[in-house]
Amino acid sequence: MDYDDLLVYVALKDAQTHEYEVRLELNDTSLGQCPMTLADYHDPPPGNREAIVTVGLDLFNRLFSGRLTNNFHQAWAAAQARKAISPCRNRSTYRRKAADKSGLSRRG
Repeated sequence: MDYDDLLVYVALKDAQTHEYEVRLELNDTSLGQCPMTLADYHDPPPGNREAIVTVGLDLFNRLFSGRLTNNFHQAWAAAQARKAISPCRNRSTYRRKAADKSGLSRRG
């Protein structure tokens, strides 16, 4: 079965201000881009599930803000209608250099 590729690219624009550019693509077609700022981001305390969920939702909302909100929901709904979503399929790209400069940590 063919699945849709809904890709989210996050690129560091300015390490001083923690500004990123977020770009959304569906099957190699651009759905838009918008800025995201994480200057006030803090890691949740390890083992605190409620804090981890809260931070995760906050990051998701920041990631898909502005113009990308509607674009994401439309792409997700269209993929669901075509049954072109695999719940177990995940592809991500992690740019170590940009993440290191951002101050974000990566927990495995």
